[in-house]
Amino acid sequence: MKAYRMFSIVVVGFMVSACSLKSPSSKESAPIQQQHQMGDQMDARYYPLGGKWMQKIAHHTYPEAFDDNGTRYAWKALGGDSGGDILADTTTKCDKDGACIDISTLNYIMTEAPCIWPYEHYYAIVGVCWNATNRGLYYTGKTVHNVPFYALIEKVYGTYGLDTNSACWYSLSPSRCEEGKKKYAWSQCLTKVQEEMPWSANSVTTLKSSLKPTDPRIKLYHDYTQKSNEQGMVSSLENDYLKKLFELNIKEKLGDISQERKALLFKIDQEYRIKRAGSDKGALKSPSTELDLDALNQLFNEELKAYQNVLSDEEYLKLFGASKSETFDIRNQ
Repeated sequence: MKAYRMFSIVVVGFMVSACSLKSPSSKESAPIQQQHQMGDQMDARYYPLGGKWMQKIAHHTYPEAFDDNGTRYAWKALGGDSGGDILADTTTKCDKDGACIDISTLNYIMTEAPCIWPYEHYYAIVGVCWNATNRGLYYTGKTVHNVPFYALIEKVYGTYGLDTNSACWYSLSPSRCEEGKKKYAWSQCLTKVQEEMPWSANSVTTLKSSLKPTDPRIKLYHDYTQKSNEQGMVSSLENDYLKKLFELNIKEKLGDISQERKALLFKIDQEYRIKRAGSDKGALKSPSTELDLDALNQLFNEELKAYQNVLSDEEYLKLFGASKSETFDIRNQ
């Protein structure tokens, strides 16, 4: 049996914009060779570029791999590809039997359609770099849910970005949204991985059996897709799925808060979901992509202000990973 070289994998990010194209270092990565490559460790990292003095915070995340000789392999995930610290709850280590991380599948997911989408035209429509990174992390059972402001983005785009049955709430660019979900749906990616890389099945089985517990977001996604496939696209299904994701983040960060206070958070979520969908005639009406992102940023920060009014400083910091003085910026700087 052919022996596979061992790799360790990390996922990295940085601060200022959610998926900045600027890289914190100029270190180059080795190309991925056309062969089956396996690894034995995977982590997630984030890089706080710019510092909190700028009062803007968001993080870029991306996968990075190293072989046993220290050779580096990295994928931009719509942005930069170097630097960072380990992100909590993302470390995966293989058991004593050896390699369990499938580098070749990760490379396919991070470089090939329908798994990855182009930054131009589809950024913040299909999803952002956190969604792209979660796609790369999928077979480890982990997500980057501890990135600051993650709870804000996941309840809008889901864990893995738009899917085939996702509703196009983005009223600014309905055509780009429809195109994006048809071309780059996460469910299509999972199907293509099995079709294009048939040898991945055995390694994936090994991986899943050695990685427990799995992030509950993965189960929520599969429950949602199963129901939507059975019942067709019903808006209430996706609303329920995204609400459950938000509820999961609330429980993870704030514990068992009262139903009354939880209801206030859900009310704000629903109010701004409607605004993003275009019911508010004054919102999201700009003619260009850059102005689209400006308008989206404005709505996101208005929504965060609303949460600040019902959460204490400590609660807000726990839920969103940032202080009330910090401004979220989804746009590339």
